[in-house]
Formats: sequence, structure tokens, C-alpha cells
Amino acid sequence: MAGPHIEWRRVLVEPLVLAVPTTHRLAAHDAVPLADVAHEPFVLRRAPSGMRTTTLALCAAAGFEPQVAFEADDVATVRGLVGAGLGVGVVPAMGLSAPTTFAGVRLVPLRDADARRDVGLAWVAGRQLLPSAEAFRRFVLAGATPR
Repeated sequence: MAGPHIEWRRVLVEPLVLAVPTTHRLAAHDAVPLADVAHEPFVLRRAPSGMRTTTLALCAAAGFEPQVAFEADDVATVRGLVGAGLGVGVVPAMGLSAPTTFAGVRLVPLRDADARRDVGLAWVAGRQLLPSAEAFRRFVLAGATPR
């Protein structure tokens, strides 16, 4: 998040994983490079989306442009379309240890070096927060991952 009056702090770094149907040829693997699905249909977040941008950058770094079969407005729908067998996707691990099966989808860790995203907290600089919001901000930042 950016802007002249926006402050942002990283809270954590979250791994990104490959989402495949449980019947997919890679579902039994412990980890895979993204290039292993270069010729398969992808389910992506609809633009504009940071997750879409990150996925496209990961694909480019792996040497391919994904064949976009479906677009979705949220990660839950991406997982649902993957679970229905309509493609593969890159999704956040959401605190789940991977590999794991979640709602008919197998989440497989990616071996790609940049398969992660920053999760943070943003607020308007200089604007006084309500006491409850300030307490929440301080609590979250106390456990935040250093820059």
C-alpha cells in the first residue's frame, strides 16, 4: 500500500502455494517448482489484484506466461474453481501448513524463491486513531516481522 500520507508495516511474510485438484498429478508431491504447471490452465484473481500481479511475476520468473482459463474476485473462488478441476492456481497458504488438503484442493509448497507475499498493516500518518484502533495497531505491530 502506498501514498504520501500512508504508513505501512510488514506484519508477516506468507508463503504462496500451488493449488491443484486432489486428483492432479502433482497432488502427492511435497513441493514443486511453478514451471511444472507451465502448460496447464490457470485460475487467477481478476485485475486489479496484488495476488494476480504476484502470480504473473512468479510465472514470468519461471519462464512462462500462464494460460488463464478463469478469473475470480477472491481467493476462495480461485480455490473453488481449482477444486472443480478447472485449472491450477497460486494462493496464499493462509496459515495452513503445506502440503495439505483444504476443501477438495491440495496445497503444495512452491520451490520458487519469491513464492511469498508481505502482509501488513496500513494507516493514515498523523491521523489520530480511536483508542481501540490504536491499541489494535500497537498489538499487531508488537508481533510484526521486522522489515
